[in-house]
Amino acid sequence: MTKIASYQPLFGPTFKKCLEKCPHLKERIQSFIRKILGDPYFASHLLKKKGKIDLRGKRSRHLSGNFVAVYLVCEECR
Repeated sequence: MTKIASYQPLFGPTFKKCLEKCPHLKERIQSFIRKILGDPYFASHLLKKKGKIDLRGKRSRHLSGNFVAVYLVCEECR
């Protein structure tokens, strides 16, 4: 029997501010978040350190165009 993980979203102030700037994408973003909560590993990329920006342990997934979600799965925390 496989254990099914339950994920809970936690949003930062930057995300909330960006969501207020794009009210026309709100429903699409909410749908995207539900997909990530269902399977955070599907179609995502594990990020690395680039210069002074350290994103190790975080994942990214493209929503559309220039929108990219960067998120953290607590099971992978360092």
